[in-house]
Amino acid sequence: MSGLVLDIGLLDPHRYVQFRARPCSLGSLERLSEFLFAAACEQHPEQTLADFNDGRLGLGLSIVQSTEFEVTIEVLVVEDVGADVIEHDGLNFQTTRAALVSAAQRALTLDEVPHAVNVDVW
Repeated sequence: MSGLVLDIGLLDPHRYVQFRARPCSLGSLERLSEFLFAAACEQHPEQTLADFNDGRLGLGLSIVQSTEFEVTIEVLVVEDVGADVIEHDGLNFQTTRAALVSAAQRALTLDEVPHAVNVDVW
C-alpha cells in the first residue's frame, strides 16, 4: 500500500457526491491509466475492453458505447466499502477520446506528492 488516498466525486447537473479518503495503490493508478487509454484507443471498447474494478477504492468503470470520437462510461462507486450490504452510487457520462487520453496521463501523476510552495511575505 502506498499510503495514497483518493477522493472520488460524482457530479451531474443535479447533485455532487463525494466519497472521501479511499485507499489507493500505485498498481490501481496504473490499471486505471491503462483502462482509460484503452477506452480511448480501441475501436469498439464497449465490446473488447474488460471493466475496471478496484475493490479497495470501491470503484467500477465500464464502457457503455462509443463512436469514432466519443465514449460513454458508466461509473459505479461503492457507498461504504466496509459495509455488510454493498450499495452503489453512480452515473453515466459521455466524453471525448482525447479527454480519456489526458485522464490516463493524469492518473499516473496522482501519486506524486505536491511540492511545498515557498512564498516570500514582505
